[in-house]
Amino acid sequence: MSRRPVVQRGRHASGGFTLLEALVAFAIMTVGILALLAAMVGSGRSNAALLERDRAYEAAASQLERVLAHPRFDTLRQTFDGVTFDAPPLTPVTPGAQVG
Repeated sequence: MSRRPVVQRGRHASGGFTLLEALVAFAIMTVGILALLAAMVGSGRSNAALLERDRAYEAAASQLERVLAHPRFDTLRQTFDGVTFDAPPLTPVTPGAQVG
């Protein structure tokens, strides 16, 4: 019985990357980089919105402190800067009280 030599068909083992493998790796890397850039842009928008909300909160807190610090706060409950409001006076809030 004679043995025939085994013949490899197709690609021979060269130990390197083919052009197709390099292109696939590049495409995967590009998709990953684009996903990271999209996440960074979204994070920047979210950060800007949070900064704007923080500024609004600080402005509202400043105005509230201004009203509460007024020497005639009791009269401010129905009148503020010369404008009279048609509303009952404010009542202090007690911690833990039910509202409604």
